[in-house]
Amino acid sequence: MADHKSWLRKFRASEGFITATVSVALFTDEFIYGLIVPVIPRALIDRAGVSDQDVQKWISFLLAAYGASLTIGSPLFGYLTDRHRSRKIFFVIGLIALALSTALFMIGISPVVLVVARALQGLSGACVGVVGMAFLGDTVGEDHTSRAMGYAMSSMSLGIISGPMTGGIIFAKFGYVAVFIIPIALTVVDIVLRVLVIESGAEKDTKPSNLPTDTVTQQRQDAPTPTGPSENTPLLNSASHSDEQGSETTPMLFQLLAHPRMRVALFATIVGAVVITSFESTLPLFVTQQFHWDSMGAGLIFLAFSLPTLSGSLIGDWIDSGASPFTGAVAISIEGIALLSLRFVSGNTSVSKAILVTLLPIIGLAITIVGVTQMTNLCLAAGEVEERHPDKGERGKGLAFALLNMSYAAGQFIGPVLGGFTKQYAGWGGMTLVLGLICLGTAALMAWSVARDKKRAKTLPV
Repeated sequence: MADHKSWLRKFRASEGFITATVSVALFTDEFIYGLIVPVIPRALIDRAGVSDQDVQKWISFLLAAYGASLTIGSPLFGYLTDRHRSRKIFFVIGLIALALSTALFMIGISPVVLVVARALQGLSGACVGVVGMAFLGDTVGEDHTSRAMGYAMSSMSLGIISGPMTGGIIFAKFGYVAVFIIPIALTVVDIVLRVLVIESGAEKDTKPSNLPTDTVTQQRQDAPTPTGPSENTPLLNSASHSDEQGSETTPMLFQLLAHPRMRVALFATIVGAVVITSFESTLPLFVTQQFHWDSMGAGLIFLAFSLPTLSGSLIGDWIDSGASPFTGAVAISIEGIALLSLRFVSGNTSVSKAILVTLLPIIGLAITIVGVTQMTNLCLAAGEVEERHPDKGERGKGLAFALLNMSYAAGQFIGPVLGGFTKQYAGWGGMTLVLGLICLGTAALMAWSVARDKKRAKTLPV
């Protein structure tokens, strides 16, 4: 019996179980968010009594409520979870927010109640995106970081893709209340997993990585050694003793922002969000005007863009197995070239349609590769910052993923404005030109960052 309990405890604290728990939480959050999207207009009219003229206004309020609570909740959860002994407590709090949100959406008959429900959903998203990812970053071994980030990204993508489609079908066939049967079932599963999961401590595998030095995150092998700086010493620890003393009083937030790879990862995240939301705001109208497609065609074209994002776990495995440290820079370069090539989509011709359908999956795949590499770099950079104060037990992954959430939110704000206005005043070709040049500039920045890190690693004192 004792052996059975010991095995069960180790399983609940294992990398695989924690990765599965966080992945389910991310999927559930994104799925429920998207599930509501196609039914909200009818809910506002039929259940909340909103007039047709005011529907758009209340939809905007709902979006604003989600964005505001996500933006406020991300740094709040990041700060709290890094300063509390247990991240699991906040992970469960996020689940409570999601359950309340789902219940309010199901029974709400007032537009104000629906706004509150969306705000609670934003808090849940902030919790899962910050606490869940920090939880995952604490658990996985350095040689599995990219795979874990890939699973997380695939889970979010699956929820984003399947949520609106499922909500629309169920609402059309069975009505409003039936839409929430699946969210309730998912929430029950989520509750069980989050309650069962154990934060890994002694159970955590702390064996050093055996990866080759040409992985995309070369720093994962640069673990500190008790004999002083060497070729395998983290770049942060190569600073002078006075710098380390100064960092004792520097807030964790500024230490994270001072890390070069952290800054590059956050900037790349903004760029990725800008590209995604630029297409979300312009592509449906473009294909409608250019090819005279109906709403179904305008929706299905996003599958060509979105489906490659489901390959995150495979990409993570590939990166962990020894991909080049320049993988992210190469991927975003390809993304930039593909965006520039979209200017050749002109006229209602078979060639233009073929170009569009061919290039969109390439862009989606490149965004996924860049996302996995930069989430990995962010997680490992936060780990390096934490290692500077092992005696104090100071943590920074929560704040790191809060910064990631806020960077993505900034990109979500910039993208529709940049994409929409550029397309309106410079046309489709002008918009894709601007986005392509931004990606190529980011590729140069990422390549320079990797080259600088490799050069500094070679010149560290022995």
